[in-house]
Parts: sequence; C-alpha cells; structure tokens
Amino acid sequence: MRIYTYIGIQEYEKNIIFRDDELIKAISDSAAYIEAYTKYCISLRAEEMVKEKTGQYWIEGYRTIAFKLVDDSGEDISKSIYFTSKKEDEAKIEEKIFSMRRETNSALIREKKEEIKSDSVKAKQLEKFF
Repeated sequence: MRIYTYIGIQEYEKNIIFRDDELIKAISDSAAYIEAYTKYCISLRAEEMVKEKTGQYWIEGYRTIAFKLVDDSGEDISKSIYFTSKKEDEAKIEEKIFSMRRETNSALIREKKEEIKSDSVKAKQLEKFF
C-alpha cells in the first residue's frame, strides 16, 4: 500500500491556490488516480450545485480548476499517469457524479411540489379562521 496526496487546485481572482490536501492510500498509481479523479469531480459537482442554488460559488470567486496527485516520492503524477482504461474510467466517474444533478434536481422538484400542494391544502383549511 502506498500513500499519495490529493491536492485540489482552485482559482481565486486569477490567483492559483492549492487546497484540500488529503491522503489517499492505494495499491497502485492508477487506483490512487481513480480515487483522486473522483474527489475532483465531486468538488466540481458540489460547486456546481451551490452555484445553481445560490448563484455563486462556495466563497465568491473561488472555483476548482484542477488537481495534483503527489506520490510518496513527491512527484505529481496526475498529468503523466497512463493506464489503458483511463479515459473510460474517467467517463464512468463523470457520468456517475454529474448525473446526480438530474436525480437530485428531480427529487427536489417533486419535494417542492408536494410542499406547495400541502401548504395550499393547509391554507384552505385555515382560511375559515381569518
């Protein structure tokens, strides 16, 4: 088992900021890359969801733009790593993470419709008291 460090890279007012140092334990570079790429996509999706709901990113101006995956010898392998299923694996991760939008948004819309319907019924019941 090897230890890797995931480093999220964000941009703030045209400055590059390195954030989110997290340790990843994996048996190989490719396994570590898959975990790091998943973390990266989750960060992008979380920012996207916040922006959809509030109109801005977590903190105005910050946005995730890339990541580094540093191995136990201190080398960033995120750009140089190659394995046969890399593109396919990235596409599967993206589909899984970014499809959460459709599922989450649909569920929220249904929930809000039910709340509105419920509030409408309650309002009609309480109307006679005013």
